[in-house]
Amino acid sequence: MNGKRLFHLSLFALYLFITIVLFSGIVSGEGSFAKLKEGFEWITVYIVPWIIVILLAAILRKKR
Repeated sequence: MNGKRLFHLSLFALYLFITIVLFSGIVSGEGSFAKLKEGFEWITVYIVPWIIVILLAAILRKKR
């Protein structure tokens, strides 16, 4: 898998998770900003580091 494709897949995955969190926050009907904020915290704590690791691995492979 080339680096450009991996980068686009990572961006798509991030976009998908953000969309899911926003959609679930809107559809829940509670209108609670705290729950929405909690969802974004989950994304930044668990998802973004994996995206960074994947992108760094792709960059290192490309340099070899």
